[in-house]
Amino acid sequence: MKDAERQAQSTSESTRQHIKAVLIQNWVGSKRALLASLNEFRYWKTEQVSDLFRLLPPTGAAHGERKLYPLGPVFRPPPDGMRRWIELGGKILMLAAIDGLVLLFSPFFLLASKEERAKATSGLSTLHTELVSSSLFIKAPLSMMEKAGKTQRALCVNKSGRFRLMSSGYAAISHVWMETMGYEYQNVKANQDDRGLNRHHFQRIMAQVEKSGVEWVWFDLLSIPKGTCDTTKRIKTMIVNSLQKVYRNADMVVVLDALTLQLNSEDPLIAASILSCGAWLSRVWTYQEAKLARQVKIITAGRHPIDFQEMVVALKVAEQQDPLRWHEIRLTFDRLLPHWDLGVSLPDIALSCTHRATENDKDYAKAFFACLNLTWTQGWSYEDGMMEILHSRPQDATRLAFMHGPRGLPAPFSWAPRSLAHLQGKIHGGLQFRPESNGLQGYCHTARVCKLLGHFVSESLQGVVCNLAVLDKNQREVQIQISLYPGQPGPDIENWMSRTIPDGKARLLSCDPMVQLEFCHVALLVEQEKGLDDEFAFEDLDARGRVVGSAVINHGSVDSAEVRWCLQ
Repeated sequence: MKDAERQAQSTSESTRQHIKAVLIQNWVGSKRALLASLNEFRYWKTEQVSDLFRLLPPTGAAHGERKLYPLGPVFRPPPDGMRRWIELGGKILMLAAIDGLVLLFSPFFLLASKEERAKATSGLSTLHTELVSSSLFIKAPLSMMEKAGKTQRALCVNKSGRFRLMSSGYAAISHVWMETMGYEYQNVKANQDDRGLNRHHFQRIMAQVEKSGVEWVWFDLLSIPKGTCDTTKRIKTMIVNSLQKVYRNADMVVVLDALTLQLNSEDPLIAASILSCGAWLSRVWTYQEAKLARQVKIITAGRHPIDFQEMVVALKVAEQQDPLRWHEIRLTFDRLLPHWDLGVSLPDIALSCTHRATENDKDYAKAFFACLNLTWTQGWSYEDGMMEILHSRPQDATRLAFMHGPRGLPAPFSWAPRSLAHLQGKIHGGLQFRPESNGLQGYCHTARVCKLLGHFVSESLQGVVCNLAVLDKNQREVQIQISLYPGQPGPDIENWMSRTIPDGKARLLSCDPMVQLEFCHVALLVEQEKGLDDEFAFEDLDARGRVVGSAVINHGSVDSAEVRWCLQ
């Protein structure tokens, strides 16, 4: 590497570290800060990123400064049972005493200016509302939830707490649970119990949603039942299966993100840059909420929400003027635009959900059912859900066959990634491989692994790195290095390293030639089965085997032969 190249690389790495530090100082999570510094802000200057956050309140715990969770509850949940009503009675008595004092000193009150009197009256009214509402709850009847699921309508609520079943004329709220239920300045979440949502908390949320101009909203915290009894599970499953209509019938989807809610700007480019740092972009469920929407509105601290589609248009214009700075951010949000005529593909999900997460493993399948127009069955496991997705779109799934990610699904999809999220690598053509009842068939560049020269755990790659000796198509031995998927290798991969390689059955398969390696060149780890029985003879196959995992080739290249495989 030339000195100039080394200097440029060093400067780039230094800038990235500074940008990451700026993001963390502004309460962006360390993982999201790292990803943003590598992707969305890759070609930004540190000062440009710092300037973004000057449009938010300063960090700190003082009144008027930035809040960790601006829509979170202010008050702790009131006690259960009779104690709750005793507490409410005490609040009412206290308010009566305050009102009495106000009445007693009313002659002096009249001496104040008109502005001071208005301010005092407003403060007293707010005190009444907050103290009383903090002891009350809003909850939809279970019967209305059941009817909503059966009729596939949206169970909506207005500011006064009234519920109504609707098929149009409402907005759906898109939010991150940990932000909506987190206390303002503490990284502590409030649990929503069977009493419903605290009314004071609800009114704070609705005050922001009102900026979109809608009266009725569908809000999952109030429209989906809590609990684990059989009846609740049945109703919850019905509502999950109605989500496609809930989001598509909504006039708009309203985005509530902790960062953009405090953004003092209605500039779409600034809003996109701030939203790219927010938790809303990191959750699996919010992907389908955006993809199913007629239109998306982003709430900020300004008076008017930002239109998502107009924001993407602004990003495209900015990208034409400064491609390096705006390309990644434009791509991030462009992928979320709905394309109802084309529908949602599995590659679209994979590319959009590389860094999205959820706490419940089952949701890595369930969260995509609405946008794929599939029906979830009560009692299904995560694996059941993934198999339903792959069975519904087998040819679409072949385009993910050589993406880097864990394997382990049952046949005939043991070759497919175990999840649609957290995949790395590129999408391949849909006609290159053919899914059959006995596995995936197609030509692959193949190298036999003859020795495991060594392996170690890489902190930077967060996984195991293997040095291998492989044979090229002329049976010459060459050395390459591969890195396994981050995390601890599963038993199948450990067996591939310890037994399959010495047995001479270990193979590396690539969709592309392994000679001129590009960034993130993915290879499959395959255990070849000896011979082909009569079942495969008529298919004119060269080999069959079982995919145990995937890897990225870090160093080295191999001139490999093309072999027609059946991957099981």
